[in-house]
Amino acid sequence: MNRLLPLIYLHSIGFTQRALSRIFEKEENYEDFYNKLDYGVLKKLGFQEERIEKMLAEKQKLDTEKISNLVKNLEVKIITIHDPLYPELLKQVPVCPYFLYVR
Repeated sequence: MNRLLPLIYLHSIGFTQRALSRIFEKEENYEDFYNKLDYGVLKKLGFQEERIEKMLAEKQKLDTEKISNLVKNLEVKIITIHDPLYPELLKQVPVCPYFLYVR
């Protein structure tokens, strides 16, 4: 699995770019985070009850294989803020995206 695919999964279930920036400021193990994502993790991160329920429901419904195939077939690349290819000027935006979809 592409190590960045879990970022797409997280974004798909409702994580904002800002939340991803905060969560992965120091740690970049996206797959481990996605696999261990549960009520306790979301509560600890400060998410509200309603949002937690929605995100966990979305995670259950998420077709990760379909997303993986789309990314592959459309030749989409993911660039995180930690990547040297991430645009320097974009990093200067006060709330810049944690990752970009690039084709």
